[in-house]
Amino acid sequence: MLGKEVFAEFDQVARGTPVAAEPAITEEGYRQACLDASLCLEHKAAHFELDHATIENSLRSILARFANPEVAKRTLDSVRTALPGDARLPFTEPLLLGTKPA
Repeated sequence: MLGKEVFAEFDQVARGTPVAAEPAITEEGYRQACLDASLCLEHKAAHFELDHATIENSLRSILARFANPEVAKRTLDSVRTALPGDARLPFTEPLLLGTKPA
């Protein structure tokens, strides 16, 4: 969506500045923690759409953490060009829930 040149620049900036991340928890680790706590595992899916404004605002927030203003501007300009104003992107997020037994 961003184009090769902008994505390469975005990648270069991202690798140059470490960003704090949450500890990585694998699905298997989460699954085992639920089972160790005697929880039942339940698979669900969350379906949602992102509109143009949400995509742009999310990207702006991410870029503000580590990209200089010119990189952020070029990236946002690329998104505006690539996505029509009424764009809606569908997503499905798989969920694994640990629930108390009935």
